[in-house]
Amino acid sequence: MPISPETAVDARIDVEGVSLGDWVPSSKDVLLAPDATHLRFLTDILVWRNPTSVRAFSIGDLVLAAGLVLTLADLLLPRVARLPADRP
Repeated sequence: MPISPETAVDARIDVEGVSLGDWVPSSKDVLLAPDATHLRFLTDILVWRNPTSVRAFSIGDLVLAAGLVLTLADLLLPRVARLPADRP
């Protein structure tokens, strides 16, 4: 997943010694300049400062997480049984 140098610095990801087009160590990202990135809105542009390893993520990651939560909720929560309209 492409990440811009500005987003990496904002997310406190160490990119020292990483040149544009190279993989960022200990991440899933490739360092790319914003003008060299196609479909920039799908790249890691959101930053979450936390102590875990997830610091920069994309809109697609949010959609995937929401789908996972909805699927698990559908599988694990009990279903509501509806009474037929002709029963009082």
